[in-house]
Amino acid sequence: MHPPRLYEVPKPPRLSGKVAIYVLIRPTDNQIVYVGQSNAPASRFNDHLRVWKEKHSYEPRMFVVEEVSKEVANEREMYWMKQISQSGVFLLNQHVQPKPFSWREGKFKYSLEDLQIAASKHGGACLTTTFEGVNRYYNWQCSQGHQWNASAISIMQGHWCRKCARFRSSQ
Repeated sequence: MHPPRLYEVPKPPRLSGKVAIYVLIRPTDNQIVYVGQSNAPASRFNDHLRVWKEKHSYEPRMFVVEEVSKEVANEREMYWMKQISQSGVFLLNQHVQPKPFSWREGKFKYSLEDLQIAASKHGGACLTTTFEGVNRYYNWQCSQGHQWNASAISIMQGHWCRKCARFRSSQ
């Protein structure tokens, strides 16, 4: 899915009270990797560049896909995130690190190894030994030894141990 090309940052026109809904695109394969909003997209792009080079080892391209009023900016940002995610793209700001997945019958194919990698990013493990799909429940263990069942897709979207989350929020 390619966004409509209104203009590429860093040289957008002045927004005059509007908010830009933008996407960041990985230049190697033109894959959308991030959706955001800003009333100063050129400045926001420079902020992204500082972090991006270090964390992701490439400079993204930024395209503004829509200019909206401040009142509907959050709603439109979520709309674009949903539209792009439904096309099978995983966005970095949905807490999922994109990686090359195999493509079969119009859907990304995951494996048990993908679940184990997602768990290891949290310092934990996927205890289940067979893969049955992203909507199935699997057994997980965090670095503190807590065990629970959760769907693969929830873990791939960044959710993790509720007990540890409650402990962190109570501190």
